[in-house]
Amino acid sequence: MGKPAVDYSVYLVTDSTRAILGDRQLASVVEDSLKGAGVTVVQLREKTGDTAHLISVARELQHVTRKYNVPLLINDRVDVALAVGCEGVHIGQDDMGVFPLISSPSYRVLTCTADLATARTLLGPDAIIGVTVSTVDEALKACAGGADYLGIGTVYATPT
Repeated sequence: MGKPAVDYSVYLVTDSTRAILGDRQLASVVEDSLKGAGVTVVQLREKTGDTAHLISVARELQHVTRKYNVPLLINDRVDVALAVGCEGVHIGQDDMGVFPLISSPSYRVLTCTADLATARTLLGPDAIIGVTVSTVDEALKACAGGADYLGIGTVYATPT
């Protein structure tokens, strides 16, 4: 099959806070963005919520993104990406390296986040994996590690 070609020109990072969504549903806002703004990649970014909730939201978004042939990436959570079978993940520097894994041929428990090498091993060679970088050194390491794209870190500090 091979890794898909990805157009990163209009990259939507979701925010489901009430201040942003108001009374609208996230899936509806994402679909409007795909139709009206020409979004080419969607990243589900949820910093709160348990795994079951994130999987539910990811499945809703995946239903929408697949309709428009747009990749869905999950922020930080390789376990959620695996559960829904989406196109990949985006990993932040603060999230790298925390990945408890219990595995046997018939049983696997995945939680939290992964470093780039672990994410690639778990998701496979065709998954899209992006990494947030804030320095040249981080960028060089991410590229050497096989990141498909880089997200430039914040210019100003934020609380998330």
